[in-house]
Amino acid sequence: KPELLNRVNSTLGTNMKAFSKADWIQAFEDQDNLQQVYFYDGELQHADESTIEQYVEQEVESFEIPQELKGVVKDKWLELYQVLFENRKLLNYCILIYRKVTKGAWW
Repeated sequence: KPELLNRVNSTLGTNMKAFSKADWIQAFEDQDNLQQVYFYDGELQHADESTIEQYVEQEVESFEIPQELKGVVKDKWLELYQVLFENRKLLNYCILIYRKVTKGAWW
């Protein structure tokens, strides 16, 4: 989702690009001397809104800042984490293990 990536970049002040699983695999497959020996396709667990709010509340309360600032900090952190966790819902992971193949080796 390009609009979500734009929100993440805007919130973090970054310019990240989206890479698909196929993009990562292709980056390794393009190497002449690598052979895939293991592949695992995993899924991330996702937090719900109340878990995010609870986490932010606990973190901000642990900060040694004036109490009157904690509300503002909590609102900003909550905004940040909501964007990150919305993005995370679109993410998964894979484990790729490759070995280097030496041309002419007998094994």
